[in-house]
Amino acid sequence: MTNLKNYLSLIERTGIIISITLFVFIFINCKEASIEPIFYGSLQGKVVDAETNEPLYGASISTNPASSSVTTDYEGKYKIESIPVGNYTIICKKFGYEKEQISVSVLEEYETVAMLFLHKSEAVINPPSMPQNSEPVNGSTQNEVKIILKWTSGVNNQNDSVYYDVFLYDALSTDCRKVGTSLRDTTLEVTDLKYNHVYFWYVEAFDNYSNKTRSEIWNFKTKVPPLNPILFSLMIDNQYDIYSIDENGNDKVEVIALSGNELWPRYNNEKRFIAYCSNYGWSAEIFIKDLKTDLTTKVTNLPVSGYHNNGFGFCWTNDGGGLVYPYYDKLYKVDINGFNRKMLIQAPADRNFRESDYSPIEDKIVVLTVGINQYDSEIYLYDQSVDTLKLLVDNLPGIIERPSFTIDGKNILFTRDISGYESLDGRQLNSHIFVMNLTSMEIKDISVNKIDGTNDLNPRISSDGAYIIFNNVVNNNNKQPDLVIMDLMGRQRRVITSGGIMADWK
Repeated sequence: MTNLKNYLSLIERTGIIISITLFVFIFINCKEASIEPIFYGSLQGKVVDAETNEPLYGASISTNPASSSVTTDYEGKYKIESIPVGNYTIICKKFGYEKEQISVSVLEEYETVAMLFLHKSEAVINPPSMPQNSEPVNGSTQNEVKIILKWTSGVNNQNDSVYYDVFLYDALSTDCRKVGTSLRDTTLEVTDLKYNHVYFWYVEAFDNYSNKTRSEIWNFKTKVPPLNPILFSLMIDNQYDIYSIDENGNDKVEVIALSGNELWPRYNNEKRFIAYCSNYGWSAEIFIKDLKTDLTTKVTNLPVSGYHNNGFGFCWTNDGGGLVYPYYDKLYKVDINGFNRKMLIQAPADRNFRESDYSPIEDKIVVLTVGINQYDSEIYLYDQSVDTLKLLVDNLPGIIERPSFTIDGKNILFTRDISGYESLDGRQLNSHIFVMNLTSMEIKDISVNKIDGTNDLNPRISSDGAYIIFNNVVNNNNKQPDLVIMDLMGRQRRVITSGGIMADWK
């Protein structure tokens, strides 16, 4: 029994010794295998063209030893965050450039900055050939204001893709606009050109390596504008300019565009001259544009002015040699050269002349007079042969406006707001167009087909006497007016354009 106890005691002591030995061995080995800490910094910089110093977008940045791969932004900048400290080789590549690499050291918690300069590859220094063989032929005159531009250009020696930017500018302007961008085709249509203008244009050809070649500067001239029968004023960029169109609203032409408001355009009988009012100076004066010479002259020294008149209401004499216009309570006549101004007649007491129209066949003028309030309006017939005013339309409820003769001089057109609404701001609710027979004095309403909630305004007879051109607009003025045509019975109403006002038809 004693021997057994001694044996067990020996085994127990031996196990303890072995356990202690294993613990010491494991402890020593674990201490020898401890993990060293890793420290980080960052790497950033910029990539530029070595010749131009321009930043390069889209260059790829990598490192050796490997870390992160990034590309440069539009400023040519790059950044690699949290890169382990150590020595690296930065490798930079961009299509069309030689590969560049530099050595840097990244330090703990430090931003290492490295700038790289790339040189263009010798294989891509040849630019595209110069664009040439222009169409239209240089210096030619074109028959349209919508033109197809064409050119030819070969590729560079590497058969790389070639792109084209096209630039166009008006001879009367210093603004050059890009009308085509990164085109692959050598054809481009340009529209909305002005009539009777010289245009210059050129083409820049470039490849994927940003090599550029520019053509010579070519020019062409657009055709003389058509002599459209309809004139009107149209607001463009917060000011009124004068345009023309045909009977169907086509062939729109900018006729007069100056720095003021151009209103009330009127052809003379032969359609050689256009008279209009402009506030180009301090006040609304009458100007005449000669369509043959393209010259413009100022006719009046006393402005077109009076109660509720900001530049309209004048008319041509029926022989085309002069103009009649209102100036407060006086009606004046002046030659088209601005000479021989003569007062024709004075308005009734406390009234101003506002509008006038000359009879096509007699020395008679229909005039509108107004009082201090715009709705205080009356229409008279002035007979120059006897120097008298005859009242045609009395001061009825609602605003009365725009008296004008028909072709035969036997009738007049005018408008009246039949709602009878009278507001100091001149708003109308239900304006109709009327025809008055000057012999029987019968008055006929021809706006019976008008849409409710709108006004018919500014009526003028057509050149053949068969139609009336006028404005139709919603009575809250929240929409631009339509320019409308209808027959003398008020039928066949059709819109020919929008936005135009104060139309004339010769």
